[in-house]
Amino acid sequence: MKMKIALCDDNPNNLTTLANVLTSFRPNAKITLFASSSELEASTDDYDVIYLNVDMESHRGLDAAVYLRVNRTDTSLVIYSRYEDARDTARKIYAKQFLTVPLDKDDILDGLRQIEGVAIGQKQFVFSTHTGKRLVKSVEILYLESQRNDVVIHLSDCSTVDVRSTLNDMLYRLGYEDYVKTHRSYAVPVAKIVEVSQDFVRVSGSDDLIPLSRTKKKEVDNKFVDEVKERAILL
Repeated sequence: MKMKIALCDDNPNNLTTLANVLTSFRPNAKITLFASSSELEASTDDYDVIYLNVDMESHRGLDAAVYLRVNRTDTSLVIYSRYEDARDTARKIYAKQFLTVPLDKDDILDGLRQIEGVAIGQKQFVFSTHTGKRLVKSVEILYLESQRNDVVIHLSDCSTVDVRSTLNDMLYRLGYEDYVKTHRSYAVPVAKIVEVSQDFVRVSGSDDLIPLSRTKKKEVDNKFVDEVKERAILL
C-alpha cells in the first residue's frame, strides 16, 4: 500500500529535507508539497500523513494544525517547529509526532515507522447487512467475493459479512488502491498477498485458494511485486 504524504511549509529548505528523507525510506510514496497552509486546507485529496510547520505565515500554521485535526480525523499529523513551546500544541491536537527544527533524519524516520505501524488497518467501515449493521476494520478483511447481488466479505475470524453491493462499488468504498481483482468475482487486499500461483492467490490469515483468472494475473503479479519491494525496505 503506497503512502500518501503531504508536506506543508513556506521554508523550501525544510521541504527539501523532509522530501529527501521520506523518499529515501519510502521511494514509492506519493509526496505532495504545499507552500502555504491555505493551499493544504483547500486540497480535497486524502493523505495518510501530513507534516506541518506551525511557525510559518506568522504562526498561521497553528490555526492550520487545529483545522486539520478537526477536518482530517483519519490523517496522522506530524507537527514541527523551532520552538519547544509548540510541543504543547502538538499534544493538544493529538499529533503523532513533534519534531524540532533543524529537522533530524533519524527522528523523522523513527516517527514514520511508528505511524506506519498504527496506520495499517486503522480504517473502519460500518456496513448495512441483511440483519443490521456491522463494524469492520480494514485489517480484518481477507478477501471479497461477489455472489449475485451481494459482496461477501471474508474476515480474519472466519466469519463473513454479506453486503448488498457490486464488487466495483465495494472496492470504491474500501479504496481501489489497496485492493486488486484476482477474478471478476474476487478481490484481495494487496498487502495481504503471500502467494500468487497460476490459477489462485493466497492471503495471510487464510488457507483458502482464491481464484486467479488469466486476464488478471499480470496485474496481480505487478501489484504483489511492488508491495513486496515496499515492505522489503523494512527488513
